[in-house]
Amino acid sequence: MTKTELIHEIAKNTELTQKQAAEFLDKTLDCIVEGLKTDETVQLTGFGTFKSHEVTEHEGHNPKNPTVKIMIPTYSQVSFTSGKGLKDAINQ
Repeated sequence: MTKTELIHEIAKNTELTQKQAAEFLDKTLDCIVEGLKTDETVQLTGFGTFKSHEVTEHEGHNPKNPTVKIMIPTYSQVSFTSGKGLKDAINQ
């Protein structure tokens, strides 16, 4: 499902227009991003948990020339762990 398809489903299942559904989804995603920036964890009970953690600087290989080693700088990475409600819904 793409973002456009998700917006269509939100609009279809609520009294929101497509434009309102798009704004709602964008604001929701913005809130999740801000939560990850500040708290490093966003927990949606029954759905899952988004966690941000820092990956330290490490050595890697240049994808264009695998014989050349490069230093990959420190960066933040996001992981998602599904909640019980989501797991149960998918496995039924």
